Amino acid sequence: MKINKKLFISLLAGILTTTSLAVTTTNIDQAQTTTSNVNSEQGKLTLNHKTRVYNKKGKKKYPYLKTNGLLKKGASVRYVGKIKALSNPDTKRYSFNDYDMNWFYLPYKTIKGKQYYNIGHGGYIKAVNVRSIDGYILCVNYDTVRIASIPLSADNGNGKANLVNNKGEFTNKFVKKGTRLVVDRRSDREELAGTNKIDMLDNRVLEVYRIKNSKNLFVLRDDIKTQPRQSLLPYTNIMHIKFVSDAYLYNTKGEFADRIKFRLGDNTSVTGLRYIWIPADKKAELFYEVLNSPARSEECNFVKVSTAKYLFGKHLKPSNTAADVTPAGIKKDIKK
Repeated sequence: MKINKKLFISLLAGILTTTSLAVTTTNIDQAQTTTSNVNSEQGKLTLNHKTRVYNKKGKKKYPYLKTNGLLKKGASVRYVGKIKALSNPDTKRYSFNDYDMNWFYLPYKTIKGKQYYNIGHGGYIKAVNVRSIDGYILCVNYDTVRIASIPLSADNGNGKANLVNNKGEFTNKFVKKGTRLVVDRRSDREELAGTNKIDMLDNRVLEVYRIKNSKNLFVLRDDIKTQPRQSLLPYTNIMHIKFVSDAYLYNTKGEFADRIKFRLGDNTSVTGLRYIWIPADKKAELFYEVLNSPARSEECNFVKVSTAKYLFGKHLKPSNTAADVTPAGIKKDIKK
């Protein structure tokens, strides 16, 4: 991924990350709403859509506190309950993650097959209308989408969407316009292929949604008419890391790109793991190969493993050993 690119996604905003939220007020009393930003969102839900307030039986409340029971899009509302840690986000319909990809959920109430959050005073709001919890983007583990009337990937104007496989390749398996699909993951074709050298439409069509119960088929985000209201869970075939310190980019000769680096807290995707000999330090170090290097030279796409930590995705294994890249080891190889 590029430094400023969404994380999955993004599979990483979301692609797998939090975001600053500008929040508006409703006409509910001050005990219920706020005009603050993400840094003071503790204990609050922010809405992605206007929503009615319901009672515990799923019936609309008229009135609710000092209002007619209708909350506006963007409103920030206090919730009732405690956030709980979650080992597997697939076990809950709604969940969210922090900057280090630790997962959490706010307990919700299911009424007539729909999920609701308790906002106190006998009021509940639909979880589908919530954008974030405590400032963290809320994720859903599946949603229903519909193919657009003119899919971008349509072949020769046949009006059908061309599906993508688990390697980021088009399959020539088509889905006609208007078809409803249940999707459960978000990703992009680079994340699936593990390379940015893939066949792309206009070099920009990357984002995809995985079709539920079909682990190897994905649909382009640009082929969808009705986008998911909330972020889907992230998916990748490679690995994501987060930098715990600033990290320069190196080439395979152990030379670094001056002034070009990842910053503390940045996220990126990596596709390989290998030892590189550093002449200046006279030692071999372990490096990640990044998917998209911000350095001008395409060869400078390696960062020291010591500068980052694992977030999620496939665990990598070194493709060589430290002995392979030492001067003595290289000489021995040449003699052979």
